[in-house]
Amino acid sequence: MDPASHSSSTDGDSYSGTIDRAGTSGVRADGGRDPNGSQSPASSSPSAPASSPSQSSSPFWNHVSRVLDQFGDLRPFALVPLCLSLAELSKLRRAMGPTNGFTISAKFVLPEPLLELWSFVDAPSPGTTGASSALDSATGTAGSSAPAVTPTETPPASTPAGGGSYGGTGTGTDVTINTPFETIVLSPDSIGGTMLGTIGVLLVVYTVIASMVAAVYIGGLDRRLRDEPIAVAASLVRYTPRFILYHAALFGLVLLAAPFMLVSPLLLVLAIPVVLVLSYLFYAAPFLFVVADAPFVDALHWSYEYATDGGAYLQFALWHAGIGIAISLVLSVLVSTIPVLGVVIALAVTVPLSLILTAATVSFCQELADSEGIGASTVGTQPGNGHGRPSDAPDYTTGTDDAI
Repeated sequence: MDPASHSSSTDGDSYSGTIDRAGTSGVRADGGRDPNGSQSPASSSPSAPASSPSQSSSPFWNHVSRVLDQFGDLRPFALVPLCLSLAELSKLRRAMGPTNGFTISAKFVLPEPLLELWSFVDAPSPGTTGASSALDSATGTAGSSAPAVTPTETPPASTPAGGGSYGGTGTGTDVTINTPFETIVLSPDSIGGTMLGTIGVLLVVYTVIASMVAAVYIGGLDRRLRDEPIAVAASLVRYTPRFILYHAALFGLVLLAAPFMLVSPLLLVLAIPVVLVLSYLFYAAPFLFVVADAPFVDALHWSYEYATDGGAYLQFALWHAGIGIAISLVLSVLVSTIPVLGVVIALAVTVPLSLILTAATVSFCQELADSEGIGASTVGTQPGNGHGRPSDAPDYTTGTDDAI
């Protein structure tokens, strides 16, 4: 892919703060600056040569190895997947409650900014009897970043599965919306203006909170992998708007798909390959918001080009998904058969795993961006001459560094 083929963004604030391939250091958009103007230490560079990411024999394991080497610096970020996992109260209640039988679930997990326990494990329904199995492919795009909207057939006079739910009629086809704090079950005839307004407000609040968390989390990982101090305030200001657009797009797609799911369960099955393709094509986009300081549309465009090129991008996705399937198969059985202890063990496994996988994706996207020269220009770049900060763009170099 020719770096010159990327069109310069007309967005006035789309300047770069990454380190270019020549080793020069520019101003970082999230508030950091190398005081000496020198190249970052070699330990912060990706294991594979930045000029040829697709030539690596195993890009996934190269970046996992890099993250493990720096895991001591990244360990505080484990609080993010831990808090995200514990915040989903309805799922915790279901996972820790009594169940009959067990659940086997294979989760096809592609890279996303906010991986956590429920990205790998489905909370079992209290009414489960016997063995069941499920292939969940939706987490590749949404996962913990968007509420799951699922049509369910509920028998007459039954209580909606999951507990802590409201709005369902107990008959016909209901729509279940899993939010972080409550499971909402709706039937088509119960959806009114007040209900839609309440759900809309909740989704807006969740979008803003999730976007702020993702901005600080991915921004902090990016800086620590470059051996730079974390700039919490600057990351919030710089990246939150882009993540709001990202989450809003995910929510919009889910809500648009809900009516079709109500028409026939077959449409839900047919949607799985579509979700998989979209998940693969754009999994790098939210990470490029940060590592390449890319505006929303540019990040989608660059991610698409990486995906269609295949190579290291495809290999990384396949290894990531393979790890997710293997872990989810084991933990889904464990959580559904040993309610409390199973959840504790699953947390102990998935919290560090989520951090490692997310940090490895940040590292991999750093390499992709650097290899293509995306965001590699230094201060003073004029519009149309690359993806650096235009000379008349606002200067964010005075951001506050909150080192951890």
